[in-house]
This record gives sequence, structure tokens and C-alpha cells, in this order.
Amino acid sequence: MTVSSAPGKVYLFGEHAVVYGEPAVPCAVERRAT
Repeated sequence: MTVSSAPGKVYLFGEHAVVYGEPAVPCAVERRAT
């Protein structure tokens, strides 16, 4: 069995705007997805 873990990420705003070259504000969170 392979186990992996990755930190979470939340976009405060602008997630879809990035596609069009606009700025976004991502933020790391202390939760992990396993």
C-alpha cells in the first residue's frame, strides 16, 4: 500500500480569474489530505 499526504490550499479570491491572467490570493491551510 502506498500512502501519501499533501497540504491543503484555499483560494481567498480569484481562483477562476487566474485562467485569464488576473491575480489570485491562494493560502495554505494546516489540514492534510491523505
